[in-house]
Amino acid sequence: MSILYGFYKPDAGQILVGGKPISISDSQTAIRAGIGMVFQHFKLVQNFTVLENIILGVEDGALLRPSLSKARGVLKRLAAEYQLNVDPDEVVENLPSDTSSGSRSSRRCIAWPTS
Repeated sequence: MSILYGFYKPDAGQILVGGKPISISDSQTAIRAGIGMVFQHFKLVQNFTVLENIILGVEDGALLRPSLSKARGVLKRLAAEYQLNVDPDEVVENLPSDTSSGSRSSRRCIAWPTS
């Protein structure tokens, strides 16, 4: 999966998307080809907001502000649709921990669509 997502370069073989060979140099290329990655052991940036963590790695360009604005609208729509109580501006380290398991590192997570 790390090769498909552009984290590592393949030693041999080729990657086909829709039956056509593709060279994936980074995660942005993979995302444009319709390949997403769900990390088993994700790490949240504790001093980033919920919204900043959601878009991390899939920014629209070099400047973060347009990506945040676009993502904020989508997040609000999804939160309303799925009745989620999500504050996109809350800093992750301030979110409630999962105290039922005794783990202080567990945080609420939001699955973000790639398309």
